[in-house]
Amino acid sequence: MGIAVADNFVRANGPLGVSSSGFPWEVVRGSVTISGNKGLAQNTSPGPFAVMDLLFAGHDASVSIAFPAGGHGQAIYFRVKDVQNHWRFFHHYYTQTFCSTDAAGVTTCETYGYVDMILQKCTAGSYTQVGRVSGGVGSMNITMRGDLIECRGGGAATLASATSTLFISVTDSYLAKETKHGFGYWESTQNGNAGIGAFDARPFHLGNYTPPLYL
Repeated sequence: MGIAVADNFVRANGPLGVSSSGFPWEVVRGSVTISGNKGLAQNTSPGPFAVMDLLFAGHDASVSIAFPAGGHGQAIYFRVKDVQNHWRFFHHYYTQTFCSTDAAGVTTCETYGYVDMILQKCTAGSYTQVGRVSGGVGSMNITMRGDLIECRGGGAATLASATSTLFISVTDSYLAKETKHGFGYWESTQNGNAGIGAFDARPFHLGNYTPPLYL
């Protein structure tokens, strides 16, 4: 049987160490620490991430993160075998600039920011995009039911809103038996560091799912 774990990150700055529910973190890649009562994944490429072994092998699971305002690129890393083989669902911010020239020859440019939600799988160190939708969220959730992977998000930066909207749904058996899930940053040079406000993961039972009460 799987176990439910959570982390509110409310502790001294420094290594991730042990979660608020008593389970240890493992930093798989890069720098992931505690900073200002948040789990902080540094803005480096390739994206840093940390996981917990949640013992969900052969079981369905639900993993959620909430992040406060500031920074982009927050990600759930899930079904992690190792640094070369895993899944991730992340918040991708980018900008585009549009220019127009009026009759007097004056050119005016405006830059707009956009947010997409992207699902990728990493095979032998190479990332492949599996799904992508437009729209930004303040929380994210991955629900795994056998080979079915559902990516959700909510407008509020709280765990309780993480399951509110379904963004991407795919069926893929890749790494379906892996037991490690966690959080991190995707990879970018244009965005700020990604601070995660809270983390929650627990068994998901098909046909009997109610969004959990978060710690």
